[in-house]
Formats: sequence, structure tokens, C-alpha cells
Amino acid sequence: MAIAMVFIGSVSAAPVIEITLDNGTLVRTGYQADITIEQMQNGSIWIAAWDRYISGNDSELYYIVTSGSGATRIPDVSITNDPTSDEEVRVNCTTGRGDNRVQSPPIVVDVKTDKDAYKLGEPVNVSITATNNGPNITLRFPSSQLADFNITNETGQHIYHWSHDKGFSPIITEISINHSETIELLNDAWSQVGDDGYPVTPGKYYIDGWMVKELRYFHSEIHGERFEIPIYSGPRNIKRDAICELEAITPAQNSVRRLIDDSIWLINESLRNELWINDTHLNPKEPAGIVFDAEMIAAILLECVKRCDPTTEDAVNDVINKLTRADELIVLAVIDDRNPMAKEYLDKAYECLSKDDPVHAIRYFKLAWHTMMQS
Repeated sequence: MAIAMVFIGSVSAAPVIEITLDNGTLVRTGYQADITIEQMQNGSIWIAAWDRYISGNDSELYYIVTSGSGATRIPDVSITNDPTSDEEVRVNCTTGRGDNRVQSPPIVVDVKTDKDAYKLGEPVNVSITATNNGPNITLRFPSSQLADFNITNETGQHIYHWSHDKGFSPIITEISINHSETIELLNDAWSQVGDDGYPVTPGKYYIDGWMVKELRYFHSEIHGERFEIPIYSGPRNIKRDAICELEAITPAQNSVRRLIDDSIWLINESLRNELWINDTHLNPKEPAGIVFDAEMIAAILLECVKRCDPTTEDAVNDVINKLTRADELIVLAVIDDRNPMAKEYLDKAYECLSKDDPVHAIRYFKLAWHTMMQS
């Protein structure tokens, strides 16, 4: 099958473009998931036109030409010769302007997880959907597989590929999707185990999900937005890591060392066994508010450490981030949508974090947790 693609920049209403077939190789410029204006068949080839808005009256046009069968004449499209491999094709095409211009991709792939962050070992539930912003279409896939995703770590190293150990029926699968309709292509859980069979360690991971190649309209994968999946150990372990980092700081002044030691003592107080049910949940039968109070005071002392010894700023900021993250996880372990007041306190905590105010963020985490315990 002969396939070709051409790109032109700013265009007028009736551009004449040269398309050279490339012996079955699809030459791709940009992403094919741009706006489908129309699918056109004329003579022995298919033409698919994309029009991506830039600004004003300017747009970018993409054309894909593939060999096909049958003939349906479409107005405003003419082909001056019936091409074979390596022949040139002249195409006259009038593009839509004004209200006729479509400004969103025909198929938009969305990748979501059920949570923003995960504890170590907790299943990561992944959903991949496709939304049709164009006319009603029937997608035609070469097998029963509709979508896929992979996981990489902070350094870009491959960790997991969803389909690597799965089998799919080799029969053609057709999926109809109407205008504005959203369908789910994949819903499965990653167990935090890599393709090598080893569990992952805490850190930042990234998920890239896509709709697989389709036979009729889309000759390459359509990817959703790549995003981060933070994986943490339990809140208590995060606090222990924070203590280790504080112990490794070597300030020049004894007074700064005392501030650090006092902060370590306060964090240790928040780790007392009777305050915790397990590494994630506080014990509501104990005065567990001390966990948050101790960290608020520790955060205040650590802010003083940064002012007194600016060389410690990066290390201290990392510790403060760990403390606020631990408190956030404590709240996320118990919060749900049935308590709007707790959710409001959680949102205020996030707002404080965005303003680099960890002390008040911890205070709102405490209020969110207490509100949940009283509901």
C-alpha cells in the first residue's frame, strides 16, 4: 500500500499541494491527531485532511494519502492523475474558513489514574478513554487490543509495559463512536511491579498511554498527556527519612545545630507508637493532633535554620516537603467526598503549599483530619 504525507504552512483558500508517494512509508510531520475536516475518497486513493488553527487566518494543513478502492466524488477535491508508487499527485483542495473551521482534534485520548499519589505497593488503577470531537465514525483495529500504556521512572528508564505479557485475539475489532461520545478503551491496574518482576521503589514515575494504531483513519498511535505518578512509602517512613536527612546536615554554627536537633526531637515525638494504628493511619483514640502540632513547630524551627545558615536551604526544604507530604497522606487515607468541610480544609492546605507556607498547610491538614474523625 502506498502512503504519503505532506505539510504546508500558512495557506490560502485553495492551495495546490504536491504529494509524493513514499513506497509505503508514512512520512509524519507533527501529530496525526489534529483536526479531521473530512475523509475524502476519489479515484483509487484516500485523502485525509487536517487543519490545525494557529492564529488569525493562518493554519497548518496535513494530508495523508493511502491507496484504496472504489470511487466517491467529493466537491472541491480534484486529482490530476491516478497515482502509482513514486508518482506525484496534484491535489486542489478548498479549506474551510470562519465558522466552518473545526478547532479540536477528532479523537482525544485521555489517560487517568484513580488517585494523584500512591503508597508503595498500592495498585495504580489506569483508565484510557477516547472522545470523538468529529463526526460519527467506526474505528477498525487489527486485533482486540484497543489501547496500551507504559511506565518510566525519573531518569526515563523503562519500568513497565501493560501489554508485554498479554495476548490479544488477532481478529479485526470495530468500535463505533458518535460525535461527542467518550468510550473507555482500557481499564486495568498496575501492581507496581516492573517488567523484570521486581517491585518498584518509592519515587516519581510517569505514565504514557495511547490508543493503538487503527486501520481506517489513524495510521499511528494517539497518545494522551503524559503525567507523573508519585509513589511514596507510608507517612511514618517518610518522617523517618526526614529525620535521616536532618541528621546528615552539618551546619557551621552550633546554634543552628541545636535548632535541627530540636526539630528531630519533635518529629520523633510525632512517631510515638501509641499515636499510630499502622504506618498510614493515626489512632483516633489518642491525642493524635500532636502529630501535626509537632510538625508545625518543627517547620517553624527549620525556617529559622534556613535564615541562619543559607547553605542548608535545599536540604531543609526537602525535609519540610517530606513532612507536609506525610501529613497530606495521613489525610488522604481517611478523607472522602461525603465531608465537604474536610475537603475544603484540604484545598486550603494545598493553597498554602502553593504559596510556600508549609506551617499553615500543616494546620489545615490537621483540621481536615479532625473533621473526618468527627464525622
